[in-house]
Amino acid sequence: MALIDKYATPKARLMVILQGLSPAELRLVLRFAEFLARE
Repeated sequence: MALIDKYATPKARLMVILQGLSPAELRLVLRFAEFLARE
């Protein structure tokens, strides 16, 4: 259960997801984040 608690926060979950992405997917996510920031 400790593992679930560790990943309970949205930020921690996001970090786990980002670690699982390939470099190409990461670039796509970053570009999308920049686009949202400009809106």
